Amino acid sequence: APDLHPGLQAILECLDSSQPEVAQSAVDKLPELVVGMQEHAARILMRVFELGMKSRLPVEPCIAKCVATINLNRGC
Repeated sequence: APDLHPGLQAILECLDSSQPEVAQSAVDKLPELVVGMQEHAARILMRVFELGMKSRLPVEPCIAKCVATINLNRGC
């Protein structure tokens, strides 16, 4: 049964895109997007890590920014 939040599904599809510019665009926007989907952050960040392993996209700054953003918002 599909239990995916529509926004989560869209993000994962972009990260899985065969077009590098689509995946890169998703990676670039993730720090802002993940704030509203913190309950899915682990799954999203795991997918970003996997993307970085299989591609040449620079995902490390995105992962660091996402974690920092989540940590900042936990204090609110």
